Amino acid sequence: QQTLERAAAESQEIEARRESLAATLDQTELQRYENLRRAKSGLAVAKVERGLCQACRMALPTQQQQHLRGGRKTVLCSSCGRLLFLS
Repeated sequence: QQTLERAAAESQEIEARRESLAATLDQTELQRYENLRRAKSGLAVAKVERGLCQACRMALPTQQQQHLRGGRKTVLCSSCGRLLFLS
């Protein structure tokens, strides 16, 4: 019982922090993320390692890799459509 209560309290705290942070983001990008999260079973963002999307394991075209390295705009995987980030 106490474990469930602690988990519920922690979940509420995390949700409050998430809402606070979400309010600081560009709303268009946030909506894109939320749509992807629903469409991709909760996994909207994927790491890129050695030129591969770690969600679908497909190689990214060179141009996408260059845009990702530039860090100036949002880059989506050309295969699975997830938001990409470099580690």
